[in-house]
Amino acid sequence: MENTSGSHTTAAPPLSKQNPRGFQRKEERESETEREAMDDAKISELKQFVNSVKSDPSILYNPSLSFFKSYLQSLGARIPEKPRTFLYFFCT
Repeated sequence: MENTSGSHTTAAPPLSKQNPRGFQRKEERESETEREAMDDAKISELKQFVNSVKSDPSILYNPSLSFFKSYLQSLGARIPEKPRTFLYFFCT
């Protein structure tokens, strides 16, 4: 459509079903920025965790990480067998 009033117009952003007016609330913009910052911190923690698992795969046998171990196996990962622990009792 041509503008005959002489003022400059810009194309409107595409409308979404969630936000039919196409405007983004200030809170949404701020939360996106916070998520990006949090993602960097989470990625850093994930890298540390992966390095820990690389150096000691037995970490994956921790019951609280069973969901993660199952996920890795569903991707075809080969998990080393759980190391056997031996207890030695010394009597004097």
